[in-house]
Amino acid sequence: MSFTSPYIPPDDVNMLSAIFEELLRECHSRRDSAEAEDLAARLIAIYQSGVRDAMLLRKLSLPFMRQA
Repeated sequence: MSFTSPYIPPDDVNMLSAIFEELLRECHSRRDSAEAEDLAARLIAIYQSGVRDAMLLRKLSLPFMRQA
């Protein structure tokens, strides 16, 4: 049985935050919008699925942002 810890190391939090801010700027979205909340949830879900590469996290989140 595999156990995934809900703990996100500080360096990864910084990486996720940078990706989040970059995507918000690119898509001209506000940090306090529903779209931003959805993006944050999506990034965390992708991260928790095992993706740790910043470029891949960004790439997997872009289609989501463009649908909104």
